[in-house]
Amino acid sequence: MTALIVKEVNGVRNLLSGWTKWRVGAFWYIVAFSPLFVGLLAVGVYVIMGSTPPGPMMEYDWRLIAFLLVESLLTGASGEELGWRGFALPRLQTRFGALTSSLILGLTWSLWHIPVYLPSFESGGVPYW
Repeated sequence: MTALIVKEVNGVRNLLSGWTKWRVGAFWYIVAFSPLFVGLLAVGVYVIMGSTPPGPMMEYDWRLIAFLLVESLLTGASGEELGWRGFALPRLQTRFGALTSSLILGLTWSLWHIPVYLPSFESGGVPYW
């Protein structure tokens, strides 16, 4: 982890402790996750009414979908967000203000993700998205 690279005392503990700090009420976490729940609810009602799930979910078992959801939350954006917001942003803010730090981080984030949007050889020159 990045905290080990800079050799801080309790670096990993300090980095991970940010996940346990609730800065807003539980209602706002529900609001943030509501698109996921609304989508799952809509698919559930659709299945209860006798239809098969729409789209690519028809080919997958529900256990696989649940596993992939948890796996992507733990290894995907959560891990990356930990690095951007939990490691890089606080260090930038020691040198710059909140706005300048956010702009630097946003620019760095966008440059880091440019390859995702470029055409790839595997897709025959078609962008990934």
